[in-house]
Amino acid sequence: MNCAYGNTRLARFLVRLCAVGNVLAFFLMCEASSAVSGPGTAGWLLFGAALVVGNVVTGIYALQQGLVFEWLRERQWAAVCKGIGGNFVGEGRAKFQPNPLWAVGGSAGKVVRQVKYPKLRDIRGTRDSFTGIVYPFAGQNVDDYIQMADRFALSFKVPCVVFDLDEHGLIRIRAGRAPVPVAFEFEE
Repeated sequence: MNCAYGNTRLARFLVRLCAVGNVLAFFLMCEASSAVSGPGTAGWLLFGAALVVGNVVTGIYALQQGLVFEWLRERQWAAVCKGIGGNFVGEGRAKFQPNPLWAVGGSAGKVVRQVKYPKLRDIRGTRDSFTGIVYPFAGQNVDDYIQMADRFALSFKVPCVVFDLDEHGLIRIRAGRAPVPVAFEFEE
């Protein structure tokens, strides 16, 4: 939980797949339990047990790959972006929030814009030193992040944060101790 060195992208996909599968299985089991009673219930129990085993295996895999560590770093990243504001905060698509008092005469709900932050993914390392990939908003460049590097360093509790271009056109973050060149003998 304090490090990430695995394939967090695959772990994230499997966790989402399990979540969708759980919701789908819940509705299928609710529908089937009202329609079937008797010898068919053993099959549903076996299906439910297989679902639980799949969830446990996916959870163990996600923990081993360091997905929880990545989620914690993303949460810190979003908090810093929120504090900085400006071009580090964007608006997502509209989301409808229903009003529970609608039945007694209130409005049906309201449409709220979601807040978005640049994504931080593919984190590898420990609390003291890690690297990751930043998916910036359109129009951002590395200089925007370099100007705020000290704020990210303070949040991640590391002495140095460096941003540079990745080979895929994204931004790479390196957090941890600053690289110090090895001392060498100088001849005049």
